Amino acid sequence: MWWLSGIFRGVTLISEPAGAVRDFFVHADYDAGHGTGILRVEASGPATLSVPELGIAGANAGPGNSTEHRVAAEPWSDEHPRLYDAVLASPGGEIGFRVGFRRIEVSEGQIRLNGRAIAFRGVNRHEWHPVTGRSLDEAHHAGPTSR
Repeated sequence: MWWLSGIFRGVTLISEPAGAVRDFFVHADYDAGHGTGILRVEASGPATLSVPELGIAGANAGPGNSTEHRVAAEPWSDEHPRLYDAVLASPGGEIGFRVGFRRIEVSEGQIRLNGRAIAFRGVNRHEWHPVTGRSLDEAHHAGPTSR
């Protein structure tokens, strides 16, 4: 085996203006009991957060300023993926992103999404046949319709 030395693939250089946020993390939780979204944004540099649809404007999000915002928000789910447009502004520019509020937890032996039990349908089926492997015909299929 031999190795290629040096740069052997295409390279793109990106220049960021001074004061640009290099990293940020969004914590978006949902409290089903109160019907509120809980939003916290942590940024690596001085920045402000705005989510106009939720009434958040100019909230500090820089280092040491990760304030928590409780807002009346519609929860995100796989069937209704509700997302809100947000902007993180810093002296070096703006970063646009979308945020959704959800909470996934295990409670009383059930997996819950936003406080409601969820059912998994048709995923991770592991039936197999000793000769045909994962290819099952109707005679060997152990699904609920063949019983």
